[in-house]
Amino acid sequence: MVNTNHTAISAFPAVLDTSHPDFFPRLEKCADYNFKLMEINDSDRPQFVKTLQKLPLFVAIFWQLLLVYLAKPIDAEAKRGEVH
Repeated sequence: MVNTNHTAISAFPAVLDTSHPDFFPRLEKCADYNFKLMEINDSDRPQFVKTLQKLPLFVAIFWQLLLVYLAKPIDAEAKRGEVH
């Protein structure tokens, strides 16, 4: 478990499972989508075209973050008694 989660467990009843196999790949996808957004923003296309091109990327980022959020969290209450 990442040090951030060790600290978060002491303060919150549940924390994101950063060791879940999909956690970082989903964040990587968000970063890739963000680079695409920057490319679109730097293009010389009209603003309304840029906006239309960005919409699917915004939805994709939202979807990936939602899936990260909805992944089964770590039950901090159960972990508090463990010795590390």
